[in-house]
Amino acid sequence: MKVIPIAISILVSFQSAILIIGTPAEMYTVDSMFFINTFGSMLGCILTSILFVPLFYNLKTVSVYEYVELRFKSRAARVISSSISILSTVSMINIINHGGLKAVVWVDAFQGFIMLAGILAIIIQV
Repeated sequence: MKVIPIAISILVSFQSAILIIGTPAEMYTVDSMFFINTFGSMLGCILTSILFVPLFYNLKTVSVYEYVELRFKSRAARVISSSISILSTVSMINIINHGGLKAVVWVDAFQGFIMLAGILAIIIQV
């Protein structure tokens, strides 16, 4: 598949309709303190880039599983952690992969354009 539909699909997977519709509705009906969640997410990204990325870079590790092996000095820890990750990913893919991956990507891309049109309509209206 081409890069654009895949990129849109990944973006839409993170920016769901629940986020687009649910978050503003939650803030309007309940309280705007829900906005603090955004600061927590940003703080998490910043801390990850400050703490973990330099650690993995300096150790010249390729993955978290390689770091687990170095940290616990155990090949078994690496195998177990990577096996659990593989099993969870395969389980998730089996649940998500309805209708074929290509169909899901195109539906996500279409959903992304609908979400963008809605956001632009709101911005233009305001």
